[in-house]
Amino acid sequence: MKKTIIVGLSLALVLALLATVALALGPGFGRGFGPGAGSFNPSIPNLAAEQCAQIQTLREAFLKDIEPLQKDLKTKRTELRNHWSDPKTDPAAITAKQKEI
Repeated sequence: MKKTIIVGLSLALVLALLATVALALGPGFGRGFGPGAGSFNPSIPNLAAEQCAQIQTLREAFLKDIEPLQKDLKTKRTELRNHWSDPKTDPAAITAKQKEI
């Protein structure tokens, strides 16, 4: 009886230590996410400040241009998900929505 309690407590201690080590390592994203949200740091060396600003302006203009397309695509994906979740939906409608996307 005493022996099984000692073995059980030892096993629980080992599992707790292993879990602590596993959780301490984190989710495994490597060295981090980079400079952070909203900041822009081109990986081109020796750029002047005005060149970085010009790249940032072009990037913002591009993101502004594709924003309606992204919203439209998101809407269509939601519609497709709704088609898939409805058992009464015609398979041809699902295929048409996939082709549209």
